[in-house]
Amino acid sequence: MKTLLLLLLASTAHAITIERVFLGGEPPASAVGGGSLETCFNAAADIWEEAIKDDWHVRISYRWENLAVQWGSEFTASKTNGRADEAVIFIDNSGTLNLYLDPNPWDALEFDSYTETVIDAGGGPLIGARYFYGPNTADASNRFDVFSMCVHEIGHALGMDGTLPGWDTSTSNDGYLHIREPLPFAGTDVLLFPDHSPHVSSFQVYGSSISGLQVGQRRWPSELDILCCAQVAQWRSLNLELRPTLHVGHQGGSVTLDWPAFFPSYRLQTCEDLRSGWQDVESEPVRDGKRLVVSVDCVGARKLYRLEKR
Repeated sequence: MKTLLLLLLASTAHAITIERVFLGGEPPASAVGGGSLETCFNAAADIWEEAIKDDWHVRISYRWENLAVQWGSEFTASKTNGRADEAVIFIDNSGTLNLYLDPNPWDALEFDSYTETVIDAGGGPLIGARYFYGPNTADASNRFDVFSMCVHEIGHALGMDGTLPGWDTSTSNDGYLHIREPLPFAGTDVLLFPDHSPHVSSFQVYGSSISGLQVGQRRWPSELDILCCAQVAQWRSLNLELRPTLHVGHQGGSVTLDWPAFFPSYRLQTCEDLRSGWQDVESEPVRDGKRLVVSVDCVGARKLYRLEKR
């Protein structure tokens, strides 16, 4: 008798789809790491697809460009229903900044430490910043992480864009972006840059991916970052916790369970029924590209599976 897999946290029917179009250009000669802009951008787009689960398609073109005075730039080329459906992103290749191109940005093994900063800006405690620090390789040290650059610029394309109609209705002359119902943490007032640009001020929270970058760090979208994008672009189905979703597949004659390699801190658990209690699956996940994969036994009683943070 084959196992019936009842997957908790199963994929929802809808999720944002980020179409990625690389337009070319060359990295600066001073960049190190051995990765590429395509790899970094794809990983950054993947993590934003984990964060926003609305049914939407956005096409984002990107390329290397000599920007000289800034490390990245985004503009919305086309809008529908208050959201971008087409955007263009440029990443600087002038050589002004020292860049790190991670060949495997779906993990963060180059960094020894990770932190989540919790703030309360009027709507209850939430995670204002998620970032890795303490680089343990020479390549990642004292350099700007191109993956984090892409996370930042995609965040602009997905909502933190002053040209979207929701920007004016969500901000005011007091210098804040206001999170409103029906979003969670309604009542949160997000301090913006003094020039009223679509960036979270580091005076309110250090380490926001929408705030900016720091050398020797990797930044992920925080709950605050995701909410800012959602307020402006009217996203409603959010994965604020960035909790990974299990996917069922087949490998030869075996059934496999997999989840994004961004989340090695989660372990697979199983039980035969909810009354018997959850137990860790003995098999360790195997890295397969950008996924973590576990093969499971298809023989015996029905089993339930879930992911739980270590």
